[in-house]
Amino acid sequence: MRRSRVALEWHFDPATARQLDALIEGLSIHRALENVKRCATEASSNPSLRNN
Repeated sequence: MRRSRVALEWHFDPATARQLDALIEGLSIHRALENVKRCATEASSNPSLRNN
């Protein structure tokens, strides 16, 4: 986390870099959870993927 913030500080002031770092991390988490939810939904709606 610190390395990404330092890299962002090369281009932005520290406060903006901190906010951008949080945004990027949050978007990554949301995308990962969206994929998990989508996989679970697809599995439950597709009979060939269900455990019998």
